[in-house]
Amino acid sequence: MSSIMNQLFVKYKTEGVTAMPYTIEDFRRDYVLEYLDRLTPDEILKKIRADELVKRLSADDRLRGLSADDRLRGLSADDRLRGLSADDRLRGMSPDDIEAYLKKLKQKKKSKKF
Repeated sequence: MSSIMNQLFVKYKTEGVTAMPYTIEDFRRDYVLEYLDRLTPDEILKKIRADELVKRLSADDRLRGLSADDRLRGLSADDRLRGLSADDRLRGMSPDDIEAYLKKLKQKKKSKKF
């Protein structure tokens, strides 16, 4: 008798077939749990769909290890700026750049009036 069949027989005998049927699904689950520690994490992860893994991770865990560029990829400029104060938006720009941009906006506004 094969080792698996022998283990299944022992489980049936232990559980009592008439009192509580022990199904092949029960056996498979118990067998996997008993030998799970012998598998590498990669072997285990191969059997789990990516969408199932992602569901179990928090947003912080999903973002951990990503560069700022990777985090921002796919976001529009409006989405990137949403929630930032004017000070935060202008930080890193020189006063000359800010003035040049404001001048450009004023010229656009004037040209639309005419």
